[in-house]
Amino acid sequence: MKPSNSKAKPATIRQVAQLAGASIGTISKVLNGRVQNIEPGLHARILDAIRELRYRPPASDITNEDGHAECITLIIPESTGLYPSLNRYFRDSIIGCLDESASMGWTFTVFTERIWGEIGQVTRHKFDGRCDGIISLAPQKGNELIESLHPRGIPIVQIGSTPWLDRISSVDIDNFGAGVIAANHLKDLGHTHVGFLLGGREYHSGTERWEGILSVFPTARRLRLFTEEVASVDRLVERWKQLGPRRPTAIIGWHDGIVLILRKGFIRAGIQIPEEIALVGVDDSPEAVEANLTSIENPFSDIGRRAYKLLVSEIKDPESAGTQRVLLPPRLIVRDSTLKRN
Repeated sequence: MKPSNSKAKPATIRQVAQLAGASIGTISKVLNGRVQNIEPGLHARILDAIRELRYRPPASDITNEDGHAECITLIIPESTGLYPSLNRYFRDSIIGCLDESASMGWTFTVFTERIWGEIGQVTRHKFDGRCDGIISLAPQKGNELIESLHPRGIPIVQIGSTPWLDRISSVDIDNFGAGVIAANHLKDLGHTHVGFLLGGREYHSGTERWEGILSVFPTARRLRLFTEEVASVDRLVERWKQLGPRRPTAIIGWHDGIVLILRKGFIRAGIQIPEEIALVGVDDSPEAVEANLTSIENPFSDIGRRAYKLLVSEIKDPESAGTQRVLLPPRLIVRDSTLKRN
């Protein structure tokens, strides 16, 4: 008997078992690919029943012998406005996760976080039983979805920010070390007045890089660029000029993108780079390479791979969950935007 096409209820595993003349346990084995000891004729009847009933197993029916769905979900914060196809941070992190997923034979799902009316309902519908663990990309303190998932015991590994809750592991570049390396590079070139350029929002990674800079330059100045509008950039350049002898002779940016925006403002104002102002970014993006910007490499793909591997290990060994903070060493790539001073 085929289900009606007009608002028919989804078929159940019990209906598949009845139609195929098999036990529910045998149906479950077929759904999970454990068919070595199943007679070929019975196997064929089960597949025919699944097709006839158009059965789609819920998460509870597709777990392995350990009770795992063998699925990892990556959560991308939509609020940043930086979509995976346009942003190397997200794109390369996803590629790293995909590489590791392929090597392990697990499933990988990307979920874009939105502003939800009922976060608890979303948690149940999207994650309960459907995935074994979460990789959260650059969540900020107070993130509603993370704080909803955390008490449910779902293993979580963060990328790009330091965990603020216990029992959550993380993988990231050593942001404090990145600030130290950039600052020491400028100190070795003779700079004594350094600025740190932030965007409109404060992120964990930016705060940690700022602390690294302060450890080398205690009097470093914070600069903030609130928008990417030309007028805003030009106002910042004008404020920099008005500082006179107190103005920074070098600026380290939270990331390449914001430094490159400021670089255009300096060029419009006729400021010589690096003779009058040296610039350093973080990420070593293709745009930084094209602009000859000194930058700190951020190995996004490797971070994604490490996060995926770490999460799977914590899923298989729950006692180890949430105990690791993996920091990859930063590497400075020197280009023409910094110059040795006489």
